Amino acid sequence: MGSILYRPTLVNARTCPNESAAFAPDDVSGLTLWLDANVIGTLWQDSARTTQVSADGDPVGAHDDSSGVGNNFSQSTSGARPTYQTAELNSLPVIRFDGVDDRLAKTSGNSSAIITNSARTVFIVFKAASGGPSSGYNDDLLLGDNGGWWWISISGSGTTVNVGHQNGTDGVKQVAPSISTGTWYILESRHESGTLYAALNGGSASSVAVGVVGSLTDGAPRTGANYSGAYLDADVAEILVYNVAVSSGDRSSILSYLNTKWSVY
Repeated sequence: MGSILYRPTLVNARTCPNESAAFAPDDVSGLTLWLDANVIGTLWQDSARTTQVSADGDPVGAHDDSSGVGNNFSQSTSGARPTYQTAELNSLPVIRFDGVDDRLAKTSGNSSAIITNSARTVFIVFKAASGGPSSGYNDDLLLGDNGGWWWISISGSGTTVNVGHQNGTDGVKQVAPSISTGTWYILESRHESGTLYAALNGGSASSVAVGVVGSLTDGAPRTGANYSGAYLDADVAEILVYNVAVSSGDRSSILSYLNTKWSVY
């Protein structure tokens, strides 16, 4: 895959002058969530957004959405905030979830703000440090809801990333590409025309036939944990969510943007 330029970010990819020819995720329609650890202007130490993140190890109490939609994430409990870690991937910062109690959730609203029940496309740049304490399919969330209707999670063994959803009638449906702890990946997943796809680092996609997501209103979208006792032990660099099935050409552009930026594979 050929590389393309990406616009370096201060607040979002459109704030830098003389970068109009470069690609950014919001060039593709349907972007509803963009959490980028490299955009320090969107990171706050507290959920009230009074003190910005500035140094290695600072807590992340809020992470503002760079999509322009306003789907911000936050954590009001000071002891449950992930941390900002500098120069972790291609000399860029990441957000670290400790596997003990760290988690962020959408500040208000539910999953209908970021996906539909019949279509979504999600990209996540991540590295699992270990498996979680639970083997549940929707625990140790990279992204998902609190009710177990849709999820992207690390398995309890740390050997797969689980991408799935359910609708209450035809059971749990998921694909689970293999991963290794301590290795960085760019996950590409999408729900399109009754099929769920997942691929890692630009490789071939695994797929499974699925129905619609059963509910989009069962709690706020979150990252880091589904419920108490099943917490994510991982670093996360960037999350992109689209409420549509993004085309093949646009997916290639997004992957190239992410890999040029983060140098994962």
